[in-house]
Amino acid sequence: MAMTPRKALTIAWERLEGAARQVRDARTLRRLQALAWVGRGESIRSVARRLGVSRWTIYRWIRRWQEERAKPLRERLADRPRPGRPRRLREAVRRALERLMEQDPRAWGYRHTHWTVPLLQAHLREREGLKASSATLRRCLHEMGYRWKRPRFVPRKLDPHWRQAKGGSRGI
Repeated sequence: MAMTPRKALTIAWERLEGAARQVRDARTLRRLQALAWVGRGESIRSVARRLGVSRWTIYRWIRRWQEERAKPLRERLADRPRPGRPRRLREAVRRALERLMEQDPRAWGYRHTHWTVPLLQAHLREREGLKASSATLRRCLHEMGYRWKRPRFVPRKLDPHWRQAKGGSRGI
């Protein structure tokens, strides 16, 4: 006698909830929670409404969970590779940034002492032929561990005789 999808989920809902606690990917977590809720006895309609998806999406997740039994629990519901052109620009930008960030912009003839995103964008467009958006540059810099901070003016310690040097107080 074959087990129905709901019956299989009812048996496995504790394992699903345990896996959901360990998953870091939001989409996989959402799918695991949906299956756990259905396994606990909630209706597919209420779970779909709670997650903002169609009932057919929930049914698809259940079918996928059942069909891929050979895979580990987390991998059954993980995102699959999506079609589309691979990111080539980002890798080229990253390689160029790795070279540039170690150098002073003045070495390239710029009057700036630090690289800024607009300056990097202009440099990459003119000298490297890479037309990267500012968002792509910021994302790459962030991934490389760079953080932008506004330079802060810090006054240096005053010389104890500064008033004398300015022609000020005569010790009165």
